[in-house]
Amino acid sequence: MGDQLKDDYDAVVVGGGAAGLNGALMLARSRRQVAVIDAGAPR
Repeated sequence: MGDQLKDDYDAVVVGGGAAGLNGALMLARSRRQVAVIDAGAPR
């Protein structure tokens, strides 16, 4: 997606762990525009 985000998200999830990804998945299934932001480093 690059370094820029679009301006039309319904939700932004910070953290790509199990809870963050599950929340983003539930929002996406509800037809919401979701952005997931994660550092990318494993714990």
